[in-house]
Amino acid sequence: MTIGIDTRTIVGKRAGKGQYTYNLVKALAKIDRKNQYILYLSKQHSALSLQLPNNFRVKIIVWPSFFWHLATLYHLRFIDKVDVFLAPTSYIISALGYRKSVVVVHDLFSFLGLVSHQKKATIIERLTARRAFRCARKIIAISQNTKNDLMRLFKIDPKRISVIYNGADKQFIPIQNKSEIDRVLKQYKLPDKFFLFVSTLEPRKNVVRLIKAYYKLTKLLSFKTTRLPHFVLVGQKGWNYREIFDTVGRLNLKNRVIFADYIRNKDLPYLYNAALAFVFPSLYEGFGLPVLEAMACQCPVIASNVSSLPEVGSKAVLYVDPYSVDEIAKAMKKVLVNQELRKKLQQKGLAQARKFSWQKTARETLKVLKQI
Repeated sequence: MTIGIDTRTIVGKRAGKGQYTYNLVKALAKIDRKNQYILYLSKQHSALSLQLPNNFRVKIIVWPSFFWHLATLYHLRFIDKVDVFLAPTSYIISALGYRKSVVVVHDLFSFLGLVSHQKKATIIERLTARRAFRCARKIIAISQNTKNDLMRLFKIDPKRISVIYNGADKQFIPIQNKSEIDRVLKQYKLPDKFFLFVSTLEPRKNVVRLIKAYYKLTKLLSFKTTRLPHFVLVGQKGWNYREIFDTVGRLNLKNRVIFADYIRNKDLPYLYNAALAFVFPSLYEGFGLPVLEAMACQCPVIASNVSSLPEVGSKAVLYVDPYSVDEIAKAMKKVLVNQELRKKLQQKGLAQARKFSWQKTARETLKVLKQI
């Protein structure tokens, strides 16, 4: 069987879909030496090709945007004659009528109208998603919540949808070597005691309420603000991020809130291990990979009680109403002052994280591809 995969998002600074695609391909390369794989890119990415076995081939198609999809579709049909195409990034090729495809649905945020969303992304998804879901032979949803959204919004037969969870990379583990943790913190000029947030800075991540909750925390504590842990926010600027920085300035928190921007994936485990707690009050997640990564590093997690997050965290997470600044602040205080609670969240989180792996994701994905 010849399998084609759109792997464009692995190039550059990888966010959610990029991490998914990169880790899935790595796991498939470990478990499958029988089938042939063609990885379609829009530019060269040597780091991936060097790690691949002989049954994996990288194909560079140099065309901009929409024309890349048309050119790739031509290769899929007439030159490479693939048996099945996996679309973990974009719905466009499936929407163009390519029926030998499996689309991966990470979330359906563009259709929910919870908060403002990037206009270009919303328009493209709304133009292509419905037809892609109709044309694709199978659909992979990365959580049961996403599957439920697919059935509710698009009336899709549940038999066509397979729920396959993400995994956490093997580098996300408890780290006992404190000197190595200190080395990474020093490299990024970070304090030794802090709350942590990791994700793109955009409205649906609910960062403004998170900062307000952190400010509220300073009022809830009986000791001086100077003893309050810092707040480290890791993530690139996304859509409509300006209000986040304005809120920090208005609340006079510039000396307490640290924007670390993009941090290399290999260094993230050290931050999770160093953090007092990981706080993730997102308004909507298709899966919520940072929650899994934090648990795998034995970092206590505070997260939203909405969308897929209770699926991922189960009973190992302290849940909050993401719309309640008071509730987020009280949860942060609870974790800060209660050492016993922190230990309990650490133990339960590690046990929960071990239920997920990229190799399991790859095996279940390959099973779906073989069905076609």
